[in-house]
Amino acid sequence: MPNKIKFLVFAVLLGVALLFGWGIMGTKKTNVMNTSAEVEITAQNLLSVFNDGNQKLMNGLKTEQIVEVTGLVKETNLMNGRITVLLKGNNDSPPYIICDMMPHQKTTVSQFKPNDSVKIKGVFKGYLKDAVFLDCIVTFSQAND
Repeated sequence: MPNKIKFLVFAVLLGVALLFGWGIMGTKKTNVMNTSAEVEITAQNLLSVFNDGNQKLMNGLKTEQIVEVTGLVKETNLMNGRITVLLKGNNDSPPYIICDMMPHQKTTVSQFKPNDSVKIKGVFKGYLKDAVFLDCIVTFSQAND
């Protein structure tokens, strides 16, 4: 094989290895339990950031931040091995805040009823129709009869 081809093959393999390594190193897993929240916000204020374009709050909220949200439970879902809590704003209509809970939160979440007051901490992933949080844990809950 000529030297140019060897160099080209080496360069391509090195590039692939670097991209692969960068992809693995770039996906860090945040330990939500041992990390304090970077932002604390109510469910209503969070939803108003996206609905009304509240620029002041929007500037302080970035994806991959650990955020603690205080709100009322709309519903819980324990289907397909996933534990999900939907938080609502002041009214019972969309959009909602979707909290994908950590597996060890199942017992706590299974006791929630609609309109219970909760404080949930998780990694903010973004907003399409609803705000999405992953790796969530419950930091406070109070039953509202």
